Amino acid sequence: MTTYQYILHTREQNEIKQKEQQRKKIEKQQLKIKKQHQKDQKEQQKLQKQVENLNLQKVQQQQKQNQQQASLEVTQIKNQIIPIENYNLNEVKQNYIKNNSKQSENNDSENKQEEEDGKIGELFQKKPERIQDPSLGKDIQLQKASLFQQQQLQQLYQQQQKYQHQKMKSDKKIYDKPVLESLEEIESKVFEKSTDMKQKEIRFQK
Repeated sequence: MTTYQYILHTREQNEIKQKEQQRKKIEKQQLKIKKQHQKDQKEQQKLQKQVENLNLQKVQQQQKQNQQQASLEVTQIKNQIIPIENYNLNEVKQNYIKNNSKQSENNDSENKQEEEDGKIGELFQKKPERIQDPSLGKDIQLQKASLFQQQQLQQLYQQQQKYQHQKMKSDKKIYDKPVLESLEEIESKVFEKSTDMKQKEIRFQK
């Protein structure tokens, strides 16, 4: 091997060695970048999960508050409906007993009790238009009770419509399907109760 050939060989080997070193250096940098990228991804996922958990807690808390508020309003409506439902019947019964107490004094105690019980039962079973016998009480009492009940039912109906409108707006923003189904079930019961009361009112007006 001549001196020139030796020099060329040596230069070639040095170039190969330098390239190999550069390749290893680049691979090392790439590996470092890859590890850093994986670390950043894990950190980002961790932060994302924390944000989701925080948002979920806020949503669940808001749902719980809204559901409690809805239940409270439904309870208030029920508490208003029940006295109205019982008002008319109790008023009619008391007026009937009061108006017929003097007329029943001459009867035997047993006949008196049976007659009053029978007439009271018949009074609640008959339609209002059939209650025209003066001995069963004053029709004006029925009319007053019916008017009061109609006014109360109208107020309750307006309150219920306002509540349903507000709740529908809130549902679109926050409620999920299970909560909606629960509230709809509660509202359905209240609506059926209100409808039943309105039908009773119509029958009394007849």
